[in-house]
Amino acid sequence: MIKKIIAALTAILTVGCTSVFSVSAADLPDTDPTHIGGYISRLEKIEVSSQKVSPELFEKIKACFKFIYDSGEIVNIYAKQELMTRNPDDLYPDEPDLYDEIIITLELETPAITVIGLFDEDIDQDVLTENITAFIDNENVTLTTTRNSEDEMMVGMHFNGISDEEINDISVKTADMLSKNYNISRFTETFGGRLFEEWGLYYNQPFFASEQPVKITAEEIRNAGVKAEFDPMTGNITHDKGLSMEEIIGNIFKINELTGLEPYFMSSIAELPYCTTLDLSSKYLQYKIPDEVKKQINAGVAEISVVITYKDMSFDKINESYTSEVNNYKKLIARQSASKYTNEQKKQLIEDFKTKTWQTLVTDARESAVKSAVRGLGVTIDDVDYCVGKSEFVCTLTPEQVNTASLLTQIKSIRLLADGDDIEADNRAFYESFSPIEGDANGDRNVSISDAVRILQYMANPEKYALSPTLLVNADISDNDGVTTHDAAVIQQMDAGLL
Repeated sequence: MIKKIIAALTAILTVGCTSVFSVSAADLPDTDPTHIGGYISRLEKIEVSSQKVSPELFEKIKACFKFIYDSGEIVNIYAKQELMTRNPDDLYPDEPDLYDEIIITLELETPAITVIGLFDEDIDQDVLTENITAFIDNENVTLTTTRNSEDEMMVGMHFNGISDEEINDISVKTADMLSKNYNISRFTETFGGRLFEEWGLYYNQPFFASEQPVKITAEEIRNAGVKAEFDPMTGNITHDKGLSMEEIIGNIFKINELTGLEPYFMSSIAELPYCTTLDLSSKYLQYKIPDEVKKQINAGVAEISVVITYKDMSFDKINESYTSEVNNYKKLIARQSASKYTNEQKKQLIEDFKTKTWQTLVTDARESAVKSAVRGLGVTIDDVDYCVGKSEFVCTLTPEQVNTASLLTQIKSIRLLADGDDIEADNRAFYESFSPIEGDANGDRNVSISDAVRILQYMANPEKYALSPTLLVNADISDNDGVTTHDAAVIQQMDAGLL
């Protein structure tokens, strides 16, 4: 459950907030989450429809959820009765009590979290974690590091029992330290908050059925003060008529104490935390604007021609699509009769198909990537010239747009357009570089025993000896069902002149 809370907080931390270049302890805003308007109105609605449980039940319910909320303190618990909407096709139309439900709302105090994103390749996660832990040197700070889907290394600092001033001090010092060795893509602080989470508890059948007989009888449960009929084998419970909601909840937790069976709570509905968040990203994102661009801005240049590098495009789906389409086409051509196509014609058809398919897949994927990269810059894909073979595009931006680009996480770097930059020439060279040769698994444009060795290396360790999409298709020359050791054997026979 803590992962859910952390995820909710991280979602808040990664949305746009007002940029702040520096914050001292005296500059910190009101960080009390109970002063936030959204929290106040939400609490007012809860208090109108629900009531706080008694101190005794508070402790019992809290204990029941202690394994779910391993971080985040339950500060208030509210409960209300609710009648579920009846299903017209229900088999028990005369038993509406089956639909009676208690909604328990937990109010949690969530931990303070700082999130720092690092936009660098080849970060050693273990070394990074070790260095930050040694730098902070505080047992009240828990550190997590993980790489997200955008290829950012996310550093999370979770604080426990630390004042807002200390949180800010530790966070800023850590970010300053990291900025000397890494490019910081985001830096946000949250100072703890309040989260509401709802759990539904049915009046009837609120326990998990026991796999083994419970060593207590229904009569003994009744004699222990439970105002209900309870079957220890099935988990079914029927409360006495006329009980208050507090007494019904009391029955359930009394049975829990007597039998060890856990009450069955329905799936929860969590709300995003109410908390104060500071976004200090802009202080650290200025590294993206080099001095040569800053000089243009300071000189009052209205429009600046720049080359922008953005997040690398993933080729995984392209690789999969390319390999699949080419292999299917190979099988189609193999079924054609000799009277229709000679072997040389079939070979040429396959080579042409490879080139066209690769170019189409890469071009379409690159266009989509550029559209995503320019989003937020105030320009469209029609306003830029982009490379197909690498994650760069050329455009003309105002100083304000350059500053905006530096704050976007998808933008990695900005530089002035140089005389030698030629997007069209780069794209021609990229397309011309693709010329598949069947059997060429190492890319040297020859077919030899070294290609068989390259395939065997790939089979032994695909990650270390990865093959590009072109080489994957080149290597698959035997059965068109993927690269196997049989392909290596065929190439060996070709090299020996046996084929």
